Amino acid sequence: MSYQRDQLIGDVTRHGTLEDILPILGPDYDFAEDVDRIVIRAAHYGNEVLVRQALDLGANAATGDEHGFPLISACGCGRLSLVKLLLERGAQVNAIGRYGDTAIQSAARNGQINELKLLIQAGATLDDAMYAAVDHLRIPMVKFLIELGAPLDKPGNLALTPLLVACSRGKKKGSEIALLLLRAGADATYVREEDGMSATKFALWGQCTQEVFTALHLNGAPGVEDGFPIIRLV
Repeated sequence: MSYQRDQLIGDVTRHGTLEDILPILGPDYDFAEDVDRIVIRAAHYGNEVLVRQALDLGANAATGDEHGFPLISACGCGRLSLVKLLLERGAQVNAIGRYGDTAIQSAARNGQINELKLLIQAGATLDDAMYAAVDHLRIPMVKFLIELGAPLDKPGNLALTPLLVACSRGKKKGSEIALLLLRAGADATYVREEDGMSATKFALWGQCTQEVFTALHLNGAPGVEDGFPIIRLV
C-alpha cells in the first residue's frame, strides 16, 4: 500500500461512507478479507455508518490483527451503539489486542460504564478492568467495578496492583481511589518482589493524603525503612 493511498483511506474512515471509500479501494474490494483494515480503522474513529456498511458487505466483526480488533477500538471512542453493533455481529468480547489489551480494559480506562455493562452481558471477564480504571483515575468506574465485585488485586503492568497504582498517582484523585480500594478489601500487604516497593512507599512518592497512610497502616501495609527518599506528606 502506497503512503498516499494509506493516508486517503485513513482520512475517509474518519467520517466517510462506502460511497467515499470505494473509489479508493476499487469496486472489487473484498470486505471479507478487508486487507486495508477498513472495519478496524472506522471503529477506531467511531464511524458507525462505515462499519455497518462494511459488515453488510461481508466484513467480519471478529477479525483482528497485530494492530487490534474493532471492538477494542470502538470501546475507546465512547460509541455505545457501535459497541452494540459489533457484539451483535459476532465480535470476540475477550479478544486480546496487540499490547495485551481487551475491550473491557478499553471501556474501563475510558470510563465507559454503559459499554462495560454491554461487554459483561456478552461474557467479558473483569480480571483486568480494575487496573485499567485505576491507571486512568476513573473514579466512577472504580466505584462501579467495586460494586460488581471485580478483582481488586490482580497485578498489571510492572507488577503493580491497582492499589499500588492509586498510591503512586496520589494527591486528590489517587488518594480517593486508594481509600475506595482499601475499604473494599484490597490487599495492603502486597510488596513488589523485584524491588520491595509497597503501597506505603508509593503513597509517599505520590504524595497521598494522611488518611491514606492511616488506612494503609490499619490494613497491615509494610512501613518504610530508614533512608527511603520521602518527598513530602500532604
